[in-house]
Amino acid sequence: MNKNRLWWRFLEVVVVLLYAAVIAGGYVIHQPRPGWVLAALLAIFNLTEIYTALRIGKEKQVHLLRIICMTILFGFTWWVPLRQGIIDR
Repeated sequence: MNKNRLWWRFLEVVVVLLYAAVIAGGYVIHQPRPGWVLAALLAIFNLTEIYTALRIGKEKQVHLLRIICMTILFGFTWWVPLRQGIIDR
């Protein structure tokens, strides 16, 4: 995998923009509910990675709440570079 820290930060920005785009898209079509549902589904999808993220986060001594929040928000774009030592926390 890519060991470039900037690459992983870029992917995190893309994930945040994806959340913003699906929410804003709902308002653009004057039906905000589908946008919020898609954002919730994205968060749930990221939550499926929690077992792996918890294991890696505990190894790296990251606080439990941070592991959960970062995994829900960023998913693998947070815990993969953490595992590889590209980021500290």
